[in-house]
Amino acid sequence: MQAEDITELLDRIGCNRARQNMSGWVNASCPFAPFTKLHKTREDKSSSFGVRISDGPSHYRCFTCNAKGS
Repeated sequence: MQAEDITELLDRIGCNRARQNMSGWVNASCPFAPFTKLHKTREDKSSSFGVRISDGPSHYRCFTCNAKGS
């Protein structure tokens, strides 16, 4: 997937502020925020979720609730 595809997907599932930064990550609000107590207000207002685009497997991580995977 390309950064534009990831950004569109995140927008479609309701993530806010999806955009790519200079280091190759697409950052957005966490899609898991409504479902975890680690996001105290059940919202992510700081764009703590990121998807790393690479030639190999891409990876995602939320720096608030620590959701991660490939």
